[in-house]
Amino acid sequence: MKKVVLIPILALIFPFVLCTAPMASSHSHGDHNHGAAETPEGKVVTAMGLVTALNPGGKSITLKHEPIRELNWPAMTMALALESPDLAKGLKVGDKVAFKLKQLSATDYVITEITKH
Repeated sequence: MKKVVLIPILALIFPFVLCTAPMASSHSHGDHNHGAAETPEGKVVTAMGLVTALNPGGKSITLKHEPIRELNWPAMTMALALESPDLAKGLKVGDKVAFKLKQLSATDYVITEITKH
């Protein structure tokens, strides 16, 4: 009787274990990149967002961005690397921005341009 109940439970849990293990091992923005395997490295996409935080060192910026269809990303808030700390000059929390995001690898991205919108 216990085997009859346990087998359906394991059948339901097993796919989740397989899906979450690879995501747990990655700490980059690729975790949100559902399907970017088709996106070639070096591709640049343009998106819109809202500045929610600025890294004091100028290495990254946190944006609440709209969906980015080219990368198959839903709208979300995330920290993104800046190609240069100079890109953040003049920006403040609450600014609406347009930005260009370049794919460096399957899971790494960098903002190459950002302007108030």
